[in-house]
Amino acid sequence: NIFHGPFKLLAKYKFDSKFYAESVNVNPLIFTSYKDEVIDYNFTLNLSKHFKNVDETIVLDDVTHSYYFLQDNVLERIKQYLQERL
Repeated sequence: NIFHGPFKLLAKYKFDSKFYAESVNVNPLIFTSYKDEVIDYNFTLNLSKHFKNVDETIVLDDVTHSYYFLQDNVLERIKQYLQERL
């Protein structure tokens, strides 16, 4: 986890995520996990309600934040998402 030591201060910067979510003009693909220790599962679900249109919210089991992109199903879904938009 890179957010230890001096980088911990960067992770603590707070901004109004809901405000920014409302101005997003694409249909985001959202990943979350019950075991995400960086961005709480419930926070992600609540934030997803503030986007105009969410393409999909994918809930991962037993995956911590730093390991999302090591999951084959995550990479495959991102690839599919991008191909649909090209």
